Amino acid sequence: MIIAIASHKGGVGKTTTCAALAFLLAKTKPVLLIDMDPQSNATSIFPPEVDGPGLAELLAGEAKLADCVRPSMLPDISILPATSALGAVESDLARRDDAGLPAIMAAIRKAAKAAGGDVVIDTAPSLAPLALAAMATATHVIVPAATNSGFALDGLERTLEACQEVRSIMRRPRIVPMILATLHAARTASCRAILGTLEEQHGAALIPRTIPRGVAVEQAEIMRRPLPDVFPKNPASKAYKSVLDYIISHGGDARGN
Repeated sequence: MIIAIASHKGGVGKTTTCAALAFLLAKTKPVLLIDMDPQSNATSIFPPEVDGPGLAELLAGEAKLADCVRPSMLPDISILPATSALGAVESDLARRDDAGLPAIMAAIRKAAKAAGGDVVIDTAPSLAPLALAAMATATHVIVPAATNSGFALDGLERTLEACQEVRSIMRRPRIVPMILATLHAARTASCRAILGTLEEQHGAALIPRTIPRGVAVEQAEIMRRPLPDVFPKNPASKAYKSVLDYIISHGGDARGN
């Protein structure tokens, strides 16, 4: 299973979701986390045990996969980290006629095969080649949408469309991306209204579990730790466990990568 967390909009909880799902998956089997965001936030949560090359150097042909994927500080989670060179490498790939998509997809597949377990991919808030390749290769695409902002729907439609477009172009099986409502305050009228809009417009694709907003989520981000690791009994941690169960049992590209 390859899970890509993607959204054209920032501040919706992509990295928090990525970290939570990777941590929970690792309770039962080894997990590889691929950080495809030049900001390297996922790498800061799951730092490699030793320094070395990462995704940028792999894509640039400057390092071998075995040297780029390394154990993280957390048990049963390895990481293909983002390094400072990733943004420049992505820009170089974007200049190609194929936007570098085949090369990036091949790197993801090779890393997934070598890992032998599940893969979780964090992406940047963009529709640049790295994010597009992640959505094209994944068996499951999760699109977080924060209900605490009136701009929650901005970029959502474009992300969903881009997912289908790139999978069609790359001749990948069609899937229905799953929308995850995040940063939700059930007592707030505006949050309930935005959630209602999501249900009305994307009911079939909306995961029937929201991630509540709370101080614990913010504290986990400040601590650079997965939320279920530091606050396992928090409602948001329990919600992520329900979300993971739903992802495993619904949708996706059954043929894998």
